[in-house]
Amino acid sequence: MENPMAKLVVSPTVVRMPARTTIGSGPDSLVLRISQDYYQGDANYEVFVDDVQIGGTFTASALHSSAQSDTLIIKNGWAPGSHKVAVKFLNDAWGGTAAADRNLYLEAATYNGAAVPGAPSTLWTAGTVAFSYTKSALAIPASVSLSAGSGSDVLVLKFSQDAYQGSAQYTVKIDGVQVGGTFTASAWHSSDSVDTLTLKGNWALGQHQVSVTFLNDAWGGTAATDRNLYLDSATYNGTALPGVAKALMITGPESFVFTDFAAPSPTPSPTPTPPAGSVVIHVGESIQAKVDAFPPGTTFWLEAGEHRMQTVTPKDGQSFVGAEGAILDGSRLLTGFTQDGDDWVIGNQTQEGQRSNVPIVVGWERAGYPDAVYIDGVPLRPVDTRAEVTPGKFYFDYAANRIYIGENPTGHKVEAAVTPLAFGGAAQNVSLSHITVEQYASPVQNAAVGGINGVKNWSLNDIDIRLNFGTGVKLGEGSKLINSLVSDNGQLGAGGVGAGILVDGTEFARNGGWAGIDPNWEGGGFKFAFTSGAVIRNSYSHDNTGIGMWTDINNVKTLYEGNTIVNNSWGGLQHEISYDAVIRNNVIVGNGAAQDNWVLGAGIQLSNVQGVEVYGNVVDSRGGGAGIIMWNADRTADATRYNAPLSYTTINNNVHDNRVIGPGENGMVATYDGSVLWSGNNHFDGNEYHVPSLLAPLFYYGDGQYTFEQLRAITAWEAKGSAVLL
Repeated sequence: MENPMAKLVVSPTVVRMPARTTIGSGPDSLVLRISQDYYQGDANYEVFVDDVQIGGTFTASALHSSAQSDTLIIKNGWAPGSHKVAVKFLNDAWGGTAAADRNLYLEAATYNGAAVPGAPSTLWTAGTVAFSYTKSALAIPASVSLSAGSGSDVLVLKFSQDAYQGSAQYTVKIDGVQVGGTFTASAWHSSDSVDTLTLKGNWALGQHQVSVTFLNDAWGGTAATDRNLYLDSATYNGTALPGVAKALMITGPESFVFTDFAAPSPTPSPTPTPPAGSVVIHVGESIQAKVDAFPPGTTFWLEAGEHRMQTVTPKDGQSFVGAEGAILDGSRLLTGFTQDGDDWVIGNQTQEGQRSNVPIVVGWERAGYPDAVYIDGVPLRPVDTRAEVTPGKFYFDYAANRIYIGENPTGHKVEAAVTPLAFGGAAQNVSLSHITVEQYASPVQNAAVGGINGVKNWSLNDIDIRLNFGTGVKLGEGSKLINSLVSDNGQLGAGGVGAGILVDGTEFARNGGWAGIDPNWEGGGFKFAFTSGAVIRNSYSHDNTGIGMWTDINNVKTLYEGNTIVNNSWGGLQHEISYDAVIRNNVIVGNGAAQDNWVLGAGIQLSNVQGVEVYGNVVDSRGGGAGIIMWNADRTADATRYNAPLSYTTINNNVHDNRVIGPGENGMVATYDGSVLWSGNNHFDGNEYHVPSLLAPLFYYGDGQYTFEQLRAITAWEAKGSAVLL
């Protein structure tokens, strides 16, 4: 995909925000509050304790005029007694007026939570100020663990405080109902320790509001004599909630939301038993020989165990049913290693799979070499030379037919991917069920099940496809992937091409990354192309390196519904250079964290598409990229290349009645021919936005970026929409 940043010119806005830096480790904490007068650059300074420099050169960020300050936390285990602290201002500047003067301010200092008298200073010129503190026997309060409520759902909140004339107290409400009583904080914020509050309940599917109310603010006139409460982090059912950290500086509430969503679970399948009249295939037997010996329509029963290095080309209508624990494994079990220096080596390795010249991850050696090596089911990273071998890496000396690993294999299972294909061929109406397919040396853009072209009119039910080098499975016309798990494949979980593909109740987990292929080119949960009428529903795509669910190139009449898409590194759901889709009733949370540029990595991204309707979705961008984005780029060359039935332009799309949460941007952007986008009958309306600030310009339209109210004032968008604070 072409990098849109190459054609976009953005005028950045400089924002001075308070910085928080921690240096060192140990039980003691010296905290300096620093601010500056900015003039032709930031103020730089150094810090010394007992004439020993701490860290390097620090750069101030917070502005003195804004009444904010940076926090520099220096941790150590100082001996009892007096200690000298010096702050050295390095780069004074003066332009002849008070408004053109760079200065540095030491606003306050605390040691183990207690204010250090005599510390505040103003450095008008380059030079040094000093003060002293004394280490006393005062103990830092221990953190505490508290709990309230009961139920199967668990919300864990982490708190700390600035204590002053007593500890901070607070209450917690969920959906307006108080959980537990009044809680008292113990852990000091300056010590980087936290209290843990565990709240249990049985919360329904959907969004829930949490309100933390600080009850007893106190202020003694300085930063060191100020009682505050901090919500440092939160998790819900073990998943971190992004963007929830709050500093409660005055009495009152702060709120955030979490979403309860059920990870779609495959419909439980009964423990398989041999179907009547089936042909039994024992471990060690050739599956293909049995297939060749029996007519179309035969059912085969695969015995439990590892059927290694098998490739099967079925006949029409044949079925393959696995016993509990039946595995087709494309790898060779490696035994007989010998130690050679710091490495272990094994010979007689003659496999050398197909390689492709495709975009790769920068710095990844031997990307796209499908000859993977695994230790205890974990793929090792390939390197170019033996000298680079360390634990977790391997070197394949193809000239000498040797594999070197950097750890003792004794007591471990070491395997090398050898066979490129498990199931494939032109047969139709084939079914696979209750089978695991793993560790095949499928090349890039080739699948362990389906090969390069995919399988037509196959039914895959309760299949576990994992740890294959390229793609796990490629679906063709009329094929179904139901109640299955596609996980940990090196490049891509699934591919698809053709009419009538169905994906239902299937989990795509942790695919992409370890094959070294650039996920922006092709990687992640799945990527379909040239499909018609594809249905993807009730499925769960999470923690993939790449995009969670992706339809790219001439996909028509696609339906995404009832899916859960979480924590995929390059984006959630993307419909690209395609047509006529409905995207409805999906839960999309925290996607696109690896895309830190512009509006890439959106929860839902419509890129050069026509006739798409997006509604009823929950899109939470916290911890990820943008929210819902329409984008028009220059894809004219691709339209010719792929024989597009219509132009690749972003027109006739409708985004309505969604709940959009978090700081991610929404709206329309163009890196090519924006007039098509603005006049192309594209709409946003009736959406409910939960944003961190009503003054934040989180909405793109035309060549500008606007607040919600500004957007409504200059467009016909969101007449029925709303924006509220998180």
